[in-house]
Amino acid sequence: MGWRGEGAQHQGARAYQEDSWALRTLADGALVAVLADGMGGHAGGAVASRLAVGAFLMAIENGGSLADALDAANRAVGEAARRDTALQNMGSTL
Repeated sequence: MGWRGEGAQHQGARAYQEDSWALRTLADGALVAVLADGMGGHAGGAVASRLAVGAFLMAIENGGSLADALDAANRAVGEAARRDTALQNMGSTL
């Protein structure tokens, strides 16, 4: 059995999209869906959501647990915020 997934986004009043999402089928056939909502009103919401989704997927695809993937996403956003003071308040839900 195969999986099919679709997504749509509406950016609201902003001129840009701060949210990111992805669907992946893992080697064992499991489907992973991840959605990150960048924090509006803070510089870097879009950056944070992209980093969170990417780090989460990398951890899951490398055999990490859900908790490992959440930790990896949190670390990725935090490390990027520490490297760039313009992004120090960025954040995202996951």
